[in-house]
Amino acid sequence: MKLVFAYIKTELLNFFRQPSYVTSTLIFPSVFFMFFALPNIDSVEGAQLMFGSFSCYAVLSVVFFQFSVTTAMERASNWQQFLKTLPVKFWQWMTARVLVSLSFALMSAFILMFTVFVTTELEFSMSLVAKSFFALILAGLPFCFMGLTIGYLVSEQSAIPVSNLFYLPLSFAGGLWLPPEALPKVVQEVSMYLPSRHYGEVLWSISFDQTLPMKSVYHLLVTLVVSALIFAFVFRLDHAKKRL
Repeated sequence: MKLVFAYIKTELLNFFRQPSYVTSTLIFPSVFFMFFALPNIDSVEGAQLMFGSFSCYAVLSVVFFQFSVTTAMERASNWQQFLKTLPVKFWQWMTARVLVSLSFALMSAFILMFTVFVTTELEFSMSLVAKSFFALILAGLPFCFMGLTIGYLVSEQSAIPVSNLFYLPLSFAGGLWLPPEALPKVVQEVSMYLPSRHYGEVLWSISFDQTLPMKSVYHLLVTLVVSALIFAFVFRLDHAKKRL
């Protein structure tokens, strides 16, 4: 595990030496919340719904969009080529990258939580905070592997547009920007098949202190297994090509 923690330390230092990138990544979901969600919140229930939605969006924006872009950029760098020569096993590298991604995602979600607390009447109990963060981590893992897969499939130049092709529809059609019932009818029908919608369902149930929707939990678990297997295949294929 020493190698894992050394890699985590290196990655975190690398990110924090880019303050403009870190700041924009962490505060963007909160800014988005204040511009588009806050004006429409007129009750505690509305704040609970929007907190669940935008906490999912905060994690999704880091582990899916930002992670896919940075992974594609790192693959083209000399530093990434050097890391491949080190005696680091696949599971060590994977664990470190996922933990770094989730750390940034939780920081973004924490800033959002503070923003919601200051700007609305919603009060956060320790139980709600603990359950929300725990669910954000576990249910966010499938999107982490999706972001990594895109980062290994596309070039540095095409990472942003390709990531947007997935990230924006997942966020909008999943009901993370608008309540699901406010979406167009056609989008509502598609929404129930998207992992981002089930991600939202899990956080909404926690925000309203309801029983977890087992259908959504099962859907996210299947998505996690499938996305992890696809990424493992893409990762191995990329390394095989590099050896050739």
